[in-house]
Amino acid sequence: MRVGVVGGGVVGCSTAYYLSQLSPSVSVTLFEGCGIACHSSGKAGGFLARKWSDETDLAPLCHASYELHKELAERYPGAITTHPVETYRVDTTEEKGDGRSWALDWINRHHVTGVKRLDGPPHTCKTDPARLCQHLHKMSGCKTVTQYVTHITLNSDSVTVHSSGAANEKEETDIKDGGIWKFDKVVIAMGPWTIPFLRREFPSCGIPDIPPQTRAHSIVFKLQEGDEIGTHKDLPDPACLFLYHTGLDGKVVDPELYPCDISTVYVCGEVDYEPLPPTPDLISPDRAACTRLKHQVEFTLPDLGRAAVVREQACYLPDSPDHLPLIGEVSGGDGRVFVGTGHTFWGILNGPGTGKCLAELVLAGECTTCDVTKYNPARFS
Repeated sequence: MRVGVVGGGVVGCSTAYYLSQLSPSVSVTLFEGCGIACHSSGKAGGFLARKWSDETDLAPLCHASYELHKELAERYPGAITTHPVETYRVDTTEEKGDGRSWALDWINRHHVTGVKRLDGPPHTCKTDPARLCQHLHKMSGCKTVTQYVTHITLNSDSVTVHSSGAANEKEETDIKDGGIWKFDKVVIAMGPWTIPFLRREFPSCGIPDIPPQTRAHSIVFKLQEGDEIGTHKDLPDPACLFLYHTGLDGKVVDPELYPCDISTVYVCGEVDYEPLPPTPDLISPDRAACTRLKHQVEFTLPDLGRAAVVREQACYLPDSPDHLPLIGEVSGGDGRVFVGTGHTFWGILNGPGTGKCLAELVLAGECTTCDVTKYNPARFS
């Protein structure tokens, strides 16, 4: 069987990987015009939570995918990681508080007004999303085409994929000019570009148009020598902080702060709804939003005020009309075109689970990893 996978993010790389694991004889070709994990999968914080969607329709997928993250880390130690983390809600204010001490003795007690533990190991951990994608891509052994897919057409005996262009001609690629590729089945995992693509190429899919998708900003800090990310004084695990910061104008914002290592901190927040550019390489952050984000978190961790900002970035969160993922056959695709998208901010968590489900559907026509009935794209048709 020949399978084409469109998209080199966590869903696309996971699909290619599990196709190769479940059926080594399958020939897989992955298309990515901008590089592996070049968009949200390479800009995410990598926070994973097993139970945080238990009261929603996402619960089966979250549980299954969380376990797959653990399995992958055990199978590829060092290359793929799932570091256990504590999680806390921290309330801060720009006005000075009473300076009381908190359980997290490394945060700025003069601006913190409340601390509450949310969860911890074994139910929360953190991975490196870019390394996860790159290693799954590598271990899949798939052929890679550094091209954008422009059209997909159905033929009696194949699915034809048309590709052209590349965001970075310096990247290794199997083709320099536009190409026409024939497959038995195709998986579309283009993140926030997926639904516009499906509506254009498969108008009978029935998926409604969606409003502008969320653009989220993030910053990566590198602390100065001697500054370190603290840990809970009674626990060895680093902490991910979910902040609720009240400004002088009374407005509350909710940035998130994740330690990457002892001297690197990832912070995300400040969302807006700018139109989605045609390709990932055209996305640029709003510098004012990044400045506001930096200002907000400095009231929690004083060391960030003198830390170097090594990266300011933005990415779009893939959504769907009903805010549930799309996993399964595309209506109008004759049982040969599949889709995986719409995970919003749980994309890294649910990437491996989605990829394995798609691989099972492509190879066997049924999914055993978890029940994906509620994610079936046919719900719109």
